[in-house]
Amino acid sequence: MMSSSHAHHLKSVLTLSLISILFGAIAVVLTWIGNLNCQFVKFTTENTDENYTIQFGIWYFQYWTAAASIDGTFIFESCHHYPSHTNSGEPIAPDIQWKTARAFSILTFLFGISLFLYNIFLSCRAPTQRLFTSPLEGMGYLLASFCSGMTLILLDSQLCTDNV
Repeated sequence: MMSSSHAHHLKSVLTLSLISILFGAIAVVLTWIGNLNCQFVKFTTENTDENYTIQFGIWYFQYWTAAASIDGTFIFESCHHYPSHTNSGEPIAPDIQWKTARAFSILTFLFGISLFLYNIFLSCRAPTQRLFTSPLEGMGYLLASFCSGMTLILLDSQLCTDNV
């Protein structure tokens, strides 16, 4: 028969495991959304006629399509991969900062999903063998945070400075 303190310890370990898994899942989803959407950087043009906003991401850019129908014209907004050339025929080649931001966005996702799966596997262990956390987990979270922060190097790339 388990003592009251032992039962309380097991309950707190299970609770912390579930909370850790929940936060890990949220972090992976938010990383995925943040790195794969086309709204990482926003520019507002200052044209003499009207102002409009264009948005870019690490992997995609914002694109609008006009569709005419009987009820009028509708504008659809979507995200598209960057083309290999601009409308004027100039090649779009990501510079080193842009490539670095892409690499760190991949690393962030890989570290995040690895930590998430690690937490799930740890929660499958017998409650008496579980630890609250492991040293590897803390280092993994620091590394994932560092990689996530390094995606901000995109702000120093030609995508932002030259408005490609």
